[in-house]
Parts: sequence; C-alpha cells; structure tokens
Amino acid sequence: MCLPSTANDHQRQRCTLQGLYCFISRKMSIITLQLGQCGNQIGGQMFQSLMDDVHMKPINTMVPPNRNEEYINDVLSTFFYQDGRSENQLPRARAVMVDMEPKVIAQTCMDAKKSGKWQYPEKQQLSQQRGSGNNWAHGFCIHGPKAKDQVIEMVQKEAEKCDNLGGFLSLMSLAGGTGSGVGAYITECLRDEFPHAFILNQVVWPYNTGEVIVQNYNAILTLSHLYRTVDAVIVMQNDHLHKICSQLLNIKKISFKDINKVICHKLLSILSPGTLHKYPGFTCSNSIGEIMEHMVPVSDYKLEIMEHMVPVSDYKLFFFTFQGDNGAHGEIMEHMVPVSDYKLLTMKNIPQMPESSIQFSSFQWHGLLKHLRQMLIADAAMEEGIDWQVKVGDETPRGGAKHNQSLANFLMLRGKDVTTADTTAFEDSMLYAPWVPPGGALLKGTQPRVFNQYEKSACLLSNSKSPIVQMDYTVGKAWNMFSSRGYVHQYNKHGLVDEDFVDSFVTLEQCKVKVTEGIVTSTSILINGEAVLHAVDLVHEYRIPTGLHLNLSEGLPLTEATSLLEKMGNIDFKQVDEEMQAQIDKFELLMGVKPFHVDGHQHVHLLPGISKVFSEVLARNGIFVTRLPIEDISETDLPNKEFLQTVINDSHSARQVFDRFGIKYAEKFIGLDSFETSVDSIIEKLADMLNGVNHGDTFCEFMVHPGYRTEQEGGCGCGPDDFSQSHYRENELNLLCDIKLKKFIEKSKFKLVSYESLFLTEAFSIRK
Repeated sequence: MCLPSTANDHQRQRCTLQGLYCFISRKMSIITLQLGQCGNQIGGQMFQSLMDDVHMKPINTMVPPNRNEEYINDVLSTFFYQDGRSENQLPRARAVMVDMEPKVIAQTCMDAKKSGKWQYPEKQQLSQQRGSGNNWAHGFCIHGPKAKDQVIEMVQKEAEKCDNLGGFLSLMSLAGGTGSGVGAYITECLRDEFPHAFILNQVVWPYNTGEVIVQNYNAILTLSHLYRTVDAVIVMQNDHLHKICSQLLNIKKISFKDINKVICHKLLSILSPGTLHKYPGFTCSNSIGEIMEHMVPVSDYKLEIMEHMVPVSDYKLFFFTFQGDNGAHGEIMEHMVPVSDYKLLTMKNIPQMPESSIQFSSFQWHGLLKHLRQMLIADAAMEEGIDWQVKVGDETPRGGAKHNQSLANFLMLRGKDVTTADTTAFEDSMLYAPWVPPGGALLKGTQPRVFNQYEKSACLLSNSKSPIVQMDYTVGKAWNMFSSRGYVHQYNKHGLVDEDFVDSFVTLEQCKVKVTEGIVTSTSILINGEAVLHAVDLVHEYRIPTGLHLNLSEGLPLTEATSLLEKMGNIDFKQVDEEMQAQIDKFELLMGVKPFHVDGHQHVHLLPGISKVFSEVLARNGIFVTRLPIEDISETDLPNKEFLQTVINDSHSARQVFDRFGIKYAEKFIGLDSFETSVDSIIEKLADMLNGVNHGDTFCEFMVHPGYRTEQEGGCGCGPDDFSQSHYRENELNLLCDIKLKKFIEKSKFKLVSYESLFLTEAFSIRK
C-alpha cells in the first residue's frame, strides 16, 4: 500500500516559515499510574532513576551547562511538579498509586522520601486491606468498580496540576490480580474520562516457568482488554530481564529491584528528553505523545515515539490526539499505518553492563548500531548470544522471512558525538513489511547528554512480530486450561462468564492473524444489512478502508422503493436513484464520510439502465471509483457459469458508461469464482497476469467474500440468503489466510494497495 508523502503541506509551510528546522518545545506532562505491586515498585524505581539522572554531576553529562539545565527542566516538568507553597519542598511525582494491599505503597512512598530528592504527592494513594488473590476477575469485577470513582478523582487532581497534559503512562504486571484485573478496569475508565489523551501501558510478562498457576488466564484477559483501550503496549518479559541481570550485569542473587532497574533503564531511554528527526529539515522534542503517534498512527499499532512506531493502526504507529493540539502528528500516523491492528511494542538496548565496568569501557557508534541492528534482525533480547547467522532476506522452509520484520522502529541515540552516528542501516526496506512505504518506517531521536553514565547508548523501540511467539505460547497454555475447565469456576464466582474468556482468545488470535496472515486492503458494507452497526464498529476498530456495497436486490430497501421488491417487475429508475442516495447518506451518517468507492451487491450496478443511474448518483456525490468484474472464465466449470458470463457481458457495456462519467476501476479483475476455487488456481491466475504485463503499472482487484456460514441471523431484513448459509464463505476465508497466497504476493512484484491509495496517490499493485 502506498501512502502520501510524510510531510504534508501544512508541515512544509511551518518548516518554510521557520527555516530549515522547526523545533517544537512543548513541555507536555505525563501522569503515571502505578497499578498493583509490580506497577508500584517499577514506578518508584523509575522516578528514582529520573532523579539520579537529574542529579548527575554536570561535568559527567558532556553537554554545556545551559543544555544540561534545559534537560533537567524538561524532566522535572514532564514527570514532577513543585508545590508552590514552599520553595524548599521536594519535587513531587505526577503519579497515582493503586494497590489492594497497603504494604508496597507504604514502602515505596517511604523510600522516595528517604532519598531526599523527591516524594509522592499526599492523598494520591488507594489501598485496601485485602488483595485480589491473583484472580483477574476479582480485580476487574469487584475491586475495580469499587475503586473507580476514587481513582478517577485522584487522576483528575493530578491532571489539574498540569499546564499541558500529554497523556498517561500505566505500569502493571500481566500475571497478578490487582495489577492486571484492577489495572485493566481502571485503564478502560481512564479512556472514557480522557478520550483525547494518549495512554501508554508498560506491562511485565510473567516467567514461562510460572509465578502463579492462573497467570496465563490473567495475561490473556489483561492483554485483550488493553488492546481494545490503549494506544500502545510496551511488553517486557521477565525471562529476558532475568537473563540481562545474570549474563550482562553479572548479578548473582537477582532481586525484583534489579529487574526493575533494567525495566526503568529501558523505559527512560525512550521517555527522557531528546530531539526527534521526523524527516529531513524537521526536528521536534520527543514528547511521549509524538512518539506514540509515529508508532501507532492509526489506533491499533501506539506511542510520535509512539507516533512513529505504529505506522498503521493495525500494527500500533502509536496513535493518540493531543489535547489542545491538532494532530499534525495524527496525519503522520495515518500515513505511517494504513491499517491499524497491532499495538505490542518491544525494546532493545545497548550497551548494558555492570556499573563497575562502565568507566573502563569505550564504544563507537558504528559497533553499537551494528550489534543493535542484528539484535533486531535475529530478535535477540540482549547483545550477548546474538545469532549472527540470521541475515536479512533469509527465508524459512515455508518461504517466509526468517528475520524479524517490523512495521516501524524508533531509534533513540544518547551521548557523545551523537550527530555523527550513521543510522541508514535501519532504513533498509527489507527490515520492514513489504507494504511499508520507503522512508516511512524509521523515526530517529538524539540527545547529546550522557544517559545513566553510559558515554554512548542506543535504544530501539520496535513494532514487530517479536511478541507474537510469546503471545501465542501464552494463549495456547491458557486455552488448554480453559478447555479443561481448570480454575474457571474461580473466575465465574466473581462475575466473569465463559464468553469473556472466549472474547479474549478471539481478540488475541485476530491480532496474531492480522500480523502474520492478513492481505485484505479494502472492504465494502451492506448498509441495509442487519449487522451493519457491528460492521461499522469493526471498520473503525481495524481501520480498514471501506466503501459501500450497493444493495438493490436483497432484503428491504431503505426507501419506499416498491419496484425494487418486484423481482420480475419493471424497475423505476427514479426509485433506484432515491435508494442509492439513501444508502450513500446512511453510509456517511454511520462512517462520518462519504464512501470512496461503491460496488454492487450481486453486481447490480452493471445492469443495463441501472449503470447510468449508478454513474449519475456517484458523480453527483463526488464518488468516482467502482468495480468492473471482467474475467476470463472460459476454462472454469462452475454451476452458475451462465450467470457469471452475463455479469461479464454487462461489465463490457457498463464500462462505456463509466468511462463517460469518469468512473475509475481496476484494469484487471479476478474473483468471480473465488467461492469455489483453490489457492493454487488463484496463484496461477495472478502469475499469468503478472507475465502479461509488459510495461508500466497495472491495478488488479482480487474480490472475495470471506466469513462464516450462518443459518439463523444476518441478511437485509429477510434473513440470510443461500450464499450466506453455504460453506463458500468459509472457503474464501481460508483462501485469504492461506500462507501460500501471502508468500506468493510477498515474493512476486505485486504490491498490496487499497482503492484510496491507488487513486489518490497513483500507486499501483503490479510493478514491472
């Protein structure tokens, strides 16, 4: 899919007005929610690490005093505030603390005050005397609703102290009851209260060997709820963190505090102040929101570091809208992420070593970035033990990419001579999914100030396939337990029903399928269908470019077009006009925009007479794209071949009408027989088409009707038709998800595009 130029006209104008550089100094505050024991301990360590960094000796920062002071002010304004009643008062963290047991919160607050550098705000803590017992349902269904009002009130108090609220950082574990259950519930409430602020979740994945017996239940329930709510989720695995402590930091007796320090080093590598280089000639400060907009440009892949990382909302560039700021960043995110379905992000850092070794070590940017790139390619959690045998372009036995592919990456460099670092190796298009546009996948950030005592350091925030393996493992374990009904009654007694488990499994399976198997780039809606509202919700959720599937032949019309109900009667073309306009108007009402393309249910838009009315209505509404199903079916043996040949004949006649009105369509088409064909047959047709293109570009539409058969529900007011009740829809669904088809498209010269990307940017699906 081709996307428009990264810099829109408005951004270019701003850069022109301000010269070659446009530096945005927008100090946006972040409120941290510390949820559960894990979240509170990580939060305490994060704020302590920030203050240790702020109090670094100026001579060790390697930047001029004015730059160091600017850095310190940015840190303090983003994560802390000063109570105006006393100049001598310690900075207070912008944080809300929640745990159902009081011990950890009390200890964390005491450690902060004892540091003498900072403290937590008073009366911004919520705890009770009884925890959630590692039961997600107890936290989500019982403790969460009880705590909601008090927690939201505390959050609002913190928000009122912010001159410019950017968003929220939530810290939590996936395994427990309070952090995961209450955390998921509070996060949903937070989205309702602050719909325009970004929400970034950092979650800790439990050890594979097990911390609690129901940890896989808790993990899948938490992830599925967060996936529907937040802009992005940064995943850190305890097993990886433990290895870093053991093998890189040489810690013999590893404690949770040691692991928390590693987590905070990673987080602050991204979140601490720096300068983003979005495209040549444009720089801005790395507010977390800008990161998310890049990472999840459309709601499902989410951090501008986050802005870049989820370039398509299906793989969450991070997407969110700033309060008081128009989303120029949002426009970038839409460019970066054509569809939005994947929000799980991972982080890789280099170097990492014991404090005692740092002063005796020296690094060059070339060496650091070479190792970091291989960590990305080989999906290594740390620099030790990298598999250097994995090369970009290597394939698995099934024909897939052997190396870890990304949707977007954010590369943050900190330290000495940072401007000399060559990062072009991270712009290699082979590192990214084939549809990611050139130059649109990498966002770079720099900060010349030393970070955490490292003279030079690099961090890579990645939106890639990396978390899929762990997620698949966890979902599989949880499903095996659920299918045996293990411990389900413990969740049922707190109000969680079996359907809630199933919904979570489905959400995460859909996430996995979209990342690994999806090739759909456009769809269309039956606007008078019984399930239209659900269809609209799915379109908004997954950000699939969508048009109107004009229906004049099935079910009940939207208008009083009685002639449409007479199967063999005379059609009143005025009524056709009115019904078409009504369906376009309803589409606009539900979707917020007019359809970009319109095609016909059962190809009704091609019928003699109707094709002219169809073209007139489209032109009147400023719509100029449709479907023209002309395909060679001479060698097929289909039961409805006579009907399909009539459709093809009508297409030839309708083409002249469409051309007269300037209606666009694909030059090539396949799919009239997709309901009964095989994947090998489709591949053969695509290959023949590719061989027949001698020069230039050709756009081919591949039409399918994927779905599940239904016997009771559906249809357009008169129940489901024969096709909906047949096995054909499932055959077409399997066709779309077949790995052979996906690999053929990736390896051939085809490029997946949508109608919008084709006719708006003059991109094409076959390049030869």
